[in-house]
Amino acid sequence: MKQIRSVKQVICGFAVAVALAGCGGESSGTSTLEAHPNAPSRGDRRPTWISPDARKERKLLFVSDFPTASVVIFALPKLRLVGRITGFSSPQGLCADHAGNVWVADPDTRMVSEYSHSGALLNRIRDEYGSPISCAINPRTGELTVLDFAAFEGPPLRRSVPRGWAPIQVFACPVCAPTVKVVPGMDEIYFGDYDKRGDLYVDGFDTSRAVQLGTVQWGHNTGYELTLSGGKINSPAMVQWYGPGHYLIVGDTECNGKRSTCIDQVSVSGKLARITGQTNFQTAEGAPLCEMVQGVLDPRAEKTLLGGNYAACNGTSNGVYRWRYPAGGLPIRSTESGLQGPVGSALSVK
Repeated sequence: MKQIRSVKQVICGFAVAVALAGCGGESSGTSTLEAHPNAPSRGDRRPTWISPDARKERKLLFVSDFPTASVVIFALPKLRLVGRITGFSSPQGLCADHAGNVWVADPDTRMVSEYSHSGALLNRIRDEYGSPISCAINPRTGELTVLDFAAFEGPPLRRSVPRGWAPIQVFACPVCAPTVKVVPGMDEIYFGDYDKRGDLYVDGFDTSRAVQLGTVQWGHNTGYELTLSGGKINSPAMVQWYGPGHYLIVGDTECNGKRSTCIDQVSVSGKLARITGQTNFQTAEGAPLCEMVQGVLDPRAEKTLLGGNYAACNGTSNGVYRWRYPAGGLPIRSTESGLQGPVGSALSVK
């Protein structure tokens, strides 16, 4: 398996049939916003399967498995395999709404697809602006936010997106035209999340190739970069607002400059962000967690974090784990069932 060292290499490190914007290629043609389109797939050709037991489970963990181009479903708390959704090309970041529906970003096909708690396809949105890598749900409005890894390198499809800035799209409904937001200076955006007020926080890289955090405040379409102190983020990964602690958590897949993943606790005040703590994780074998691109918090269940390990170092295995958070350390539950390279995670609760 090819090793990955950043979210960009998750996208660009494998051969795909269509060159991605941001990976050295250009996009051509006209795209449209659609519901239920018949998008071509270059991924796993096996049929989707969902166990009847999945419908009975209150909590399900959805995990994108990049090498098999599928999304694998586990029942909690035991991480029991209950399904696999196929038909993707390069599934990346995931997010779940209040109804328990899960959205999957697929940058290769420029699609973001919505699935029910039981794995049924509900909607698909075709990205008009760039390569969707992840998504987030605004808790204040319930609106879907699609985060583009990069804008198209060719002529802009929409004049409202300045050339070189990664677009952020907010959808009031799957067939509604999006409101487009930007963080000036950020030309690659990876992950993001909202706080309870509806302020959006994102991570990625700025135009100088430096790791950057940014925010778009409630009621605004143009955001700003945050000045980070108290430490350094080397390779940005997951972003999630941690309500119980009133801070932002940001994943780093090159923690302290080494090939391992940790989570930084980041307090935000105005345009200032400060790393105030760090949590480190281990695999079931006790090895440092190698590559968790997107984990997901479940503060309602023993304050736990769930996520996968993409085995790219230390001789570790691919797997999905539950850890106590913010304690970290050894997992309290793990599985290697049905996975070749987990990337994104979302928790569906009905």
